[in-house]
Amino acid sequence: MTLEHTAVIGDHWNQFGPGAVGIGWDLALLALAQYAASIANQKTALVDCDVHQRTLSRRFAPAVSNRLAQAIDGTLTPARAIISPDGCAFSFCAAPAEKNMLSNIELLMTPGMTNFVKAASRKHDLIVLDTPGLLNNVETRALVGMADLVILVIDARSTTVENIAAAKALTPDLEDKLVGAVLNRVK
Repeated sequence: MTLEHTAVIGDHWNQFGPGAVGIGWDLALLALAQYAASIANQKTALVDCDVHQRTLSRRFAPAVSNRLAQAIDGTLTPARAIISPDGCAFSFCAAPAEKNMLSNIELLMTPGMTNFVKAASRKHDLIVLDTPGLLNNVETRALVGMADLVILVIDARSTTVENIAAAKALTPDLEDKLVGAVLNRVK
């Protein structure tokens, strides 16, 4: 599959830089999930694992805060944790929203999360995990271990070659799973 970005060059680009479309990486993942589900006919689940931002969860499941947590701890089946948002071809599972952030982070690194991903994979062709940054978030490095493929998002404003090397050193299986990179926030 090729993910292509086409935009009209105008005042927006002059102000924010080439490639700026006014949406973040979360919405790009959303578009990937929608494409895979509707155009490529892949049964797709988008799972918000970004417990720091919860951007997708606030958009698609504002009242459903702990379904992923419940599926990980076994109090809810993965099939019940994954919902079908109105107007979307993909399924969705909201990030944990416990008040204790450390609990959320630890939860994503448990065998229960591995079991959730495996169970969801039995009912879906594609599982897309939205995660926080790799370098500073230990839970993201754990989630890479559960993934088949990884797309690395690089913030052009702040990421250095040394940062990427450090992320690779901290995540031994990253190189084998890396299928591409997205250079974000380019000016």
